[in-house]
Formats: sequence, C-alpha cells, structure tokens
Amino acid sequence: MHYVIMKDNEKIERLRTKLGAEWRRYHPTGSIVSFSMPALDIPLPVLWPVAKDFKWGFRQQFLGAVYYIRTNNRYVSQIVPMAEHFVMGCVALAEQRYAMQLSITRIVGTATQLAELYRASRRVREATGQPHFRIGMHVYTVTADFAHFLFTARSLLDSLAALLPYLYGPNANRFGSFGDFVGKVCKESPREGDFQDDDVRIHLKEKGEWFGLLRDLRD
Repeated sequence: MHYVIMKDNEKIERLRTKLGAEWRRYHPTGSIVSFSMPALDIPLPVLWPVAKDFKWGFRQQFLGAVYYIRTNNRYVSQIVPMAEHFVMGCVALAEQRYAMQLSITRIVGTATQLAELYRASRRVREATGQPHFRIGMHVYTVTADFAHFLFTARSLLDSLAALLPYLYGPNANRFGSFGDFVGKVCKESPREGDFQDDDVRIHLKEKGEWFGLLRDLRD
C-alpha cells in the first residue's frame, strides 16, 4: 500500500472528483443494502478514547490532512482523513483478531474430533505393532486453518504498523510492514534522521523473539 499525505484542499478536491468519476464508471451493478451485526471488541483500548475525542490536542494535528491510499496497480484507491485513519485501522485490527480466533476455534474443534476418532477406531497393525486409525479431511482442515492463522497474524501486524504515525505524529515515517518497522527500530546505530524509539527497540530485543518465529512459520 502507498500512503501519500495531502494537505492542499484544491488538490484533494480534484483527486476526490477523479476517484468519484472512476467509481461511477467501474462500480459493480446491483443495489446497496444496509445491515447490522454484533460489534467486536476494539483493540488498543487506551488509545481508542483518545482517537474518538475531537477536542483533545493530540488529535488536532491530524485535522485538515488526508491520506491518499492506493495499491500498486491502483485497483484500490481511497482518500481517508488522517484523523479518522486510526479509528478505521482499529476496526480492521478487531476484524483480523476475530479471524484469528475463528481459526483457533476451528483447529481445537478438529483436533477434538480427531481424538474421538482415534479412541473409537484405533487398531494395532499386526505386522508393525503400530497404532492406526482412519480419518477424513481433518488433517487438511487443520493445516489450512493454521495457515490462515499465520497469514492473518502477519496481516494484523502490518495493519498495526500502518497506524504507528498516529502515535509518532503526522510527519513520522511510514512503514510498509511490521517487519519493516522492526528492522528500522532495532538498528543499534541508526543514522541521523532515521527513525528511533529506544523503548520499543529494547522491548523488541528482549521480548520480540516471537515475531521471528511467526515469520519463519509463515514463510
């Protein structure tokens, strides 16, 4: 994803007009419908009230500026007010966390079915003395759900990296991924002008081994 910070109102309106015309030309046919569903627990509960408070001073520095967010080939292009980006990102994090929880629930359920099948149909092969039992698609299901969990976990971390400018200020470095953030923040001797956060660097050095494990498993 590419993030372009825009503050010139004329340029923003020209871009908004252009994107609106493209949407009217290419949007799928059909009707727009409304729906309601249960709300998810929002992550980052300490920061959430700050992001929703329009009067708080920290939020004011983001007002009047927008992100022009687009993918490499511009199949996805959108203008998002910087002050609202964190709120939208928290909702995305909540959805990704819920997706991970679904994977865990499915894995536990399938593993329980496997254990029941094993107890019910276990046989010992006479030639080898090896326990054996027949199963259906259970192992394929577990590996698929585990792969989904790993990819969603990495996606969640990349989404978190996209929200970091809300913590560091509107002109802070943007990070293409959480791995990019870890690589830059963990430099022992960053060059002058490079991104620095000593507290986060120390935390990741001491307690960040899980990220390397997650990345290796996903790869």
